[in-house]
Amino acid sequence: MFRRFLDHCDAYIDSVIQEARLRDRGEVLELEDYVHLRRENSAVRVCFGLIPYILGIDLPEEVFADPIFEKIYFNAVDMVCWANVSVYSGSDRGIEVGLLTRF
Repeated sequence: MFRRFLDHCDAYIDSVIQEARLRDRGEVLELEDYVHLRRENSAVRVCFGLIPYILGIDLPEEVFADPIFEKIYFNAVDMVCWANVSVYSGSDRGIEVGLLTRF
């Protein structure tokens, strides 16, 4: 149960480092790559990883591997991620990054 949460924490840290490197280089990702990165660096998966832990529920890997569960899970992650994206994200610091900069 706790392993999944730690895996999400590792993925979050890696994605934040990747985003910082992209920002330093002034590089903007293509849509598919940006969506994947945004899912990780938003920390939504970290938060979602806490829910079963707090509730004392240990969902087996078979549940997470189920295509229907996976689709529902990532749709929920995306809903939170995209609700947090703003046209002005980073502009207060003079940073132009992310999907909305590109499109």
